[in-house]
Amino acid sequence: MKKFLLVLLAAAFVAGSFVASVNARPAYKGIVDKMEAKTDAEKAVQKVVKEKKCNACHGKKKKMRLGVGVDIGKALGKEFKYVKAVFAKKDGKYSDEAVELLRVAINKTKEKK
Repeated sequence: MKKFLLVLLAAAFVAGSFVASVNARPAYKGIVDKMEAKTDAEKAVQKVVKEKKCNACHGKKKKMRLGVGVDIGKALGKEFKYVKAVFAKKDGKYSDEAVELLRVAINKTKEKK
């Protein structure tokens, strides 16, 4: 019985190490909501986010990505590091850099499909 539990615990650890770390980023939704959509891809993402709100990117568990969240995550790439200061509001607005990062990622999702 101890061996079984040990194997089960080891399997859970190995499986957990393959899951990507995901966090909800409220700034992403804020940027998408306020962004002036220029392309069809941006308009489509805005529509989905408006309808589904936070669930457009993830489910009830914030660490589980869905639809738009998966696509944007892939478009940003593994090397992307979320920098809170870049996505922080200043004088009620998001930085041009943050808006452009998401704009490029959203448009990359359309290119891949």
